[in-house]
Amino acid sequence: MRQVNMNNAKFVKLALGMALVAALAACGGGGGGSDPAPVKVAATNTTANVTALTVPALVTTPAAVASFPAGFGSITGATTISFAGATPTFTITNGVNTASGPTTFASCILTVATTTFAPGSGLVVGDVLTFNPCTLTASTTGVTANGVTVPRNVVLTLNTTTSAAFVLNVRVDADGKVYVGTPGTYIGTVTLTTASGAGT
Repeated sequence: MRQVNMNNAKFVKLALGMALVAALAACGGGGGGSDPAPVKVAATNTTANVTALTVPALVTTPAAVASFPAGFGSITGATTISFAGATPTFTITNGVNTASGPTTFASCILTVATTTFAPGSGLVVGDVLTFNPCTLTASTTGVTANGVTVPRNVVLTLNTTTSAAFVLNVRVDADGKVYVGTPGTYIGTVTLTTASGAGT
């Protein structure tokens, strides 16, 4: 009889153990599970100097300003500036007139090589326009740092004149590196923060 009782006790313990294991498994393994990783997003917008390395982000996308930066001849009114090619070549358009030529950097240095602007405009052949600062700013605030491309506003700043916003593809990687344009051009690294409400 004593042997039977001992066997019954062992059976009860085994059954209880199996029930406990099943309960723990149903609840995620009794501590073996983990909360989802917090979602990281860019904490700020990203501003970069326009250089030979970053200007490809702006290639073929005209930036429009309500008026040309002061101090450059007699140009007034809405003006666009765009960059094209690997050199790159700039093109400034104001009304029916255009001027173009090579771009060099140490800021943005534009040398007019061809033009339809009149003498005295500040955009005749040989004129050199130097913009410092010359920056692009991508609206990265709140963009998830997951390497997925999303359309975001970008602006170009020449001296104290900032263009109207235009839309380019923007990507923020998990390490905070920011890429703009298609294909993505690296423009810098942004600080990351945990998205509001993530992990709650």
